[in-house]
Amino acid sequence: MADKLEVGMTLHAKYSDGEFYPAEVLDISQSKNRSKKPVKVQYKNFSDAAPEWKAISELKSKRLPKADAPAAKGKDKAAAKAKAKAAPAIDLKVLTKGTKLQAKAADGTWYAAEVVAVSKKKGNEAPVKVNFVGYTSASDEWVGATSIRSKALKEAAEKAAAEKKAAKTKPPASGRFVDPFFRQYDRATDGFEDSTGFMNRLPLRLEATNLVIHGLVDADKMWAPYKDDEAFQPVLVGGKGVITIFMNCFSDTDCGGSYLETWYNSYVTPKGTPQVELEADKLADALGAGFSFLMRVVCGDAPGNPGAAAKAIAGGRGMFGFPKHPVPGEITFNYTDDNTKVEFDMKHGGKKGVSVRAALPGVKKEGSKFPVQEIDALRVSLDVKIPADGIVSSPSLGGTHRGHNGANQLRFAQHLCCTQHMAPWDATDSISFGDDAHYAAGLGSWGFTPVLKAHIPDFKIAAFKPRNWISGRKADAIVREHEKKLKEGTLAGAL
Repeated sequence: MADKLEVGMTLHAKYSDGEFYPAEVLDISQSKNRSKKPVKVQYKNFSDAAPEWKAISELKSKRLPKADAPAAKGKDKAAAKAKAKAAPAIDLKVLTKGTKLQAKAADGTWYAAEVVAVSKKKGNEAPVKVNFVGYTSASDEWVGATSIRSKALKEAAEKAAAEKKAAKTKPPASGRFVDPFFRQYDRATDGFEDSTGFMNRLPLRLEATNLVIHGLVDADKMWAPYKDDEAFQPVLVGGKGVITIFMNCFSDTDCGGSYLETWYNSYVTPKGTPQVELEADKLADALGAGFSFLMRVVCGDAPGNPGAAAKAIAGGRGMFGFPKHPVPGEITFNYTDDNTKVEFDMKHGGKKGVSVRAALPGVKKEGSKFPVQEIDALRVSLDVKIPADGIVSSPSLGGTHRGHNGANQLRFAQHLCCTQHMAPWDATDSISFGDDAHYAAGLGSWGFTPVLKAHIPDFKIAAFKPRNWISGRKADAIVREHEKKLKEGTLAGAL
């Protein structure tokens, strides 16, 4: 069968670990002495590995026929037939040109591949055309659902299954939180009575529309108030600190219903680990390179719902330790020009905090409420469960000892589901800071330079009980460890 191969072609060869890896054919021997291993190959991904002679059975290529599998009999044959009938449907919207995945070739072997085209023709059993990595377009194949492996497809299928399951559950009779996302959180696991006597249920549900601005600041100035107290260090981009500003228009929440809010956070990693330092054009990468470190928050009442901001402040400080200033601010969040722009203003203590004027990313289409970003790379759908370690709720001790009016540093998990429509910040957009003592006093002096903006028309969150609370059984076990150390001479203050 070696005559079906040629020098210079790419195939997959079995390595010493038993796995198959891309390799290039260097030589094909006709000698009888080489008849058992007639093909000499060089592994492409192992530059330090010496060339090896391989048997045909140690090679995989679409030019080599696949060994016949034993014929299915009886129940096995029926099961195979049933499995073939149950070929899964795939969400073709998930696959775009350039999507990387694994595809099963005609020889029955799975190879790394890339999507070349997707057919929109209904009833097509093989709607996805793929190019196998390392092969020319002459080897491209159209494949179906059973011949594709993709993380994107798996996530889409899981999301569709969750939505289908959620759709079978009726939303609350109140008509609140009707989005299928919230059906998994219809039942409370805990409740928290805040300092005003208001009961907040957990998981805490919130839904909103948001404008988000990502930018860079002077890292030394930003971290100066925190470096002596925190167990963290900032993520850097081109030597700059990273700041994300959220402007939130909450339509409903479990902490008082609708209200308005703005916060800003940076991104950090633990001290004692290598500091993340990215190149100047890698701001987007920084957003997932560390923990979210919340710095300052101001809440304000939404029109027609007085008192909600006070509840959001009391609950947020009490449950999650958020650095929400105890005094509500005056906030306006308005969509203008047929919902294509946002005007946001916040005053606190009678002084200007921040003002933003920004065009929403994307194109306004007929029938759509907001513009839609048509560039796939700038339209990101998220359905992610952020672990408790991923969010630092406030500075250490809330920063109160430094005049931050914060609360208490806790760690909590949350489930986020939304679609972000993003675009670079441009000359038509504007942001300016005032001189209020809480919000602008920090960010306004750090030289904030906006880089990227995002509009989120479908922001949905479920926030869970902070991990700082532990079970009584676990607490007893820790106390026993403490008592053991005390008997050994350790002072209680050193525990």
